[in-house]
Amino acid sequence: MLTRLLASITAGLLFFLPALAQDAAGPLPDTIVWAADGAVMVRVSAGEFLYGYAKTPLELPEFYIDKYEVTCAQFTAFLNAIEQLHDEEENWYLEWPPCPGVEPASDFYYHEYFNRVDDRWVPKPGWEWRPVLNVSRAGALAYAAWAGKRVPMETEWEKAARGADGRSFPWGEKADRDRIFDYTDAHKIGKETQGPRIPVQVVGSLPSGASPYGAMDMFGNAEEWVQPDMRIRPHRTASGRMFVPLAGSPASGDRWLLMGSEYIMGLAFGDKQGKAGFNTREYYYWALHCEHCGLEGYWRGFRCVVSTVDIQAAQWREPTPDDYPPPPGA
Repeated sequence: MLTRLLASITAGLLFFLPALAQDAAGPLPDTIVWAADGAVMVRVSAGEFLYGYAKTPLELPEFYIDKYEVTCAQFTAFLNAIEQLHDEEENWYLEWPPCPGVEPASDFYYHEYFNRVDDRWVPKPGWEWRPVLNVSRAGALAYAAWAGKRVPMETEWEKAARGADGRSFPWGEKADRDRIFDYTDAHKIGKETQGPRIPVQVVGSLPSGASPYGAMDMFGNAEEWVQPDMRIRPHRTASGRMFVPLAGSPASGDRWLLMGSEYIMGLAFGDKQGKAGFNTREYYYWALHCEHCGLEGYWRGFRCVVSTVDIQAAQWREPTPDDYPPPPGA
C-alpha cells in the first residue's frame, strides 16, 4: 500500500516537473532572447484562432516564435558551430532548386551570401541582418535542432501571423504596400549589397507590418518553411485511403509548406483575389505546392518556435538594444 502510494506521488512529481522548472524561473515576459542563437522571440498566447481561408476555429497552446526570420549572421554562427554544410544523407543546408531529381549546386550558395575568412563563415557586407535564403528543409531542421527549437507547424505560423481573428494581413484587413517588402522594392536596394542577385530587406525594416504578436515580415520578404500540421490535414496512405490522424499527433508527411509570400509575390494574392491576403484558397494552394514548383528556391527562409512549457531558465534572457536589427535608414 505504502509502496503504491509513493509510486503514485513520484509519478505525479515527474508529470509536473516541467511546470515546476518554469515556475522556478519566474513568469516569462512577452519578449525574450533565446540564448543559443541570440534570436528575439515573442509570445503567442494560448487559445482559439481562425485558421485558413475558411476561418476554421482551432486551439493552440502557448508558444514563442522568432520575431524575425533567421538572419545570415545567425546562420553562419550555426555553420561555424557544426562545421558541416550538409547532413549525413548529403542534403545540403542551402541549395537550389528544390525540384526532385535535380542535383544541388554543391556549396555554391554558401558563397552567394557568405565569405570564408580564417576558416570561418561570415556574412557578406550588408547581409548580416538580412534573412538567409536558399534554405533547404534539411537546413531548417538542422538549425532548429542546433538552437534547441523547432520549425513551426503551419497552424502555429499562421496564428503568429494573423492573430486570433483571422485577419487578411498581419496588420489588419486592408492591403497596404507600404507595410511589406515586395518585388518593386527590390530594385531600390539592389545596389546596397554584394553577392546575391535577388535582394531582400533587413529584417524588421517595416515595423508597421508587424503581426498582432509583434512578429515581423510575415507577409513579404522571404517565404518561410513550415511543417504540415497533420492534426488538421487529411493524409493519403500508400493504398490511397484517406485519414486524419488523432488530435495531438506530431507533424508528419514528406511535403512541407512555404508560407508568408516571398518578396517577389508581394501583394499578388491580394491584388488578384480581391485584396484578400491570407483569406484566399489560392494562397493555401501556393503554400502547399510551391515547394516543388522549381521556381521559388531563391526566397526560401524560415524562423523557429519553442513551446512555452519546454522553456528552461537557462535558455532565455531579457533583450537588450543590441539584440535588435538596426533601425531603417541607419
